[in-house]
Amino acid sequence: MNTNEKMRNLDEDYIIAFRNILKEAERMEREAMDRFHSWSNGMMDPAEEEVYTNAVKECAGKLRKESA
Repeated sequence: MNTNEKMRNLDEDYIIAFRNILKEAERMEREAMDRFHSWSNGMMDPAEEEVYTNAVKECAGKLRKESA
């Protein structure tokens, strides 16, 4: 296998790895949106809702601090 073939194979491996990362990120985004909709519609169990509400408040506080 010459250098060009090795580089092509390496490029293909990177493309496949990047696609897998994108798929995982999309899956995580869908899950996060589902959780947000459940939270905003009051459809979470109370313990999970408290944890999620605290996380949302913490993120909002960080955003306010960064934008100030």
